[in-house]
Amino acid sequence: ITVASLPKNIQPSAQDEDIQSAQMMVNAYVADDTIDVCVYDINTMTASMIDDGVLEQHIYNADAGVSGASVAQRDWTIYDDEYGLSKMTDSERQYYHRLEDAAVQYISDNTLDAFYVSSYDLYVTNGINYSELGLSRTDAIDVARYFLYNNPQYYFLKAHFLSSSTAVYIGCYDAFVHGSDRAEATNRVFDVIDQWIVSINDDEITAYDKLLSAHNLLCNELDYVNGDFDQSIYSAAVQKETVCAGYAEALSLMLNASGVSSTTVVSDSHAWNCVQLDDGIYYGVDSTWDDILGGHMLLAVGQSDITKYDKAVEHIAITPWTEWAPVMSDVSYSVSTAS
Repeated sequence: ITVASLPKNIQPSAQDEDIQSAQMMVNAYVADDTIDVCVYDINTMTASMIDDGVLEQHIYNADAGVSGASVAQRDWTIYDDEYGLSKMTDSERQYYHRLEDAAVQYISDNTLDAFYVSSYDLYVTNGINYSELGLSRTDAIDVARYFLYNNPQYYFLKAHFLSSSTAVYIGCYDAFVHGSDRAEATNRVFDVIDQWIVSINDDEITAYDKLLSAHNLLCNELDYVNGDFDQSIYSAAVQKETVCAGYAEALSLMLNASGVSSTTVVSDSHAWNCVQLDDGIYYGVDSTWDDILGGHMLLAVGQSDITKYDKAVEHIAITPWTEWAPVMSDVSYSVSTAS
């Protein structure tokens, strides 16, 4: 049976006789379905290099920079949900916007290259200062992690962070270090994303229908496969192979751009979505596991149902999502005539 052939009003049931077999199917993926986050505290020597402004600007190919690719202007902020900002302190919100400004610069400027830090073998953005806002290093990293998973449009960034006593440097995938390469990749990614957004808004009126359309699109288009870019929507949009992070980020990106509030939520090993539907309440969605299971078992579900296939704590959010993600409904969404 295909996902597209399932009726729209399928709802999960706590009495589902197939829960045990579904758990077995899902658990086969749990070991591979991990969230890739690395945080490095910059050592004294590297910190001195940064303070002196001598990070190596890495041009990795003699022919790099000859491309004439450029990126059309657009509002890059429409793809994220600002619910979490309402839960942050003023300083945390200011830092979030500093991260946003830096990311917009990197996605818009085809002449801007990332930096190479040889002692960590990592390409990074310019440093984004947090100390002058009165934030601790831990606070800044929490904001940066939350920002990254809820701003998937900046596909070239990865959750590898360098942090000094004053600033955070966000990792950049090796393939997107050079501005001209990044511009070409951005155009490839958003050629697909733009088509997806048009598709889920074609004759879809309610938030539930847009969610259903986006969910089914991902389940039909994507295959669950580990890869070099599987924490980025690049893997979903261009390669059509990704893991939980790619599914969840792609769903949030499409829904937020379509006027439906969606947050990517993260546990120690998994990512899923919290989506606001037509009744104004937030519900859980896991398109990754629905693709694995071949149905709508985790579409618009409540807190008790989002965890029913878990082996351990796959759907138990971690900090800072416990503080900033929307509170999910206790019960699953009831599909109405309007929906």
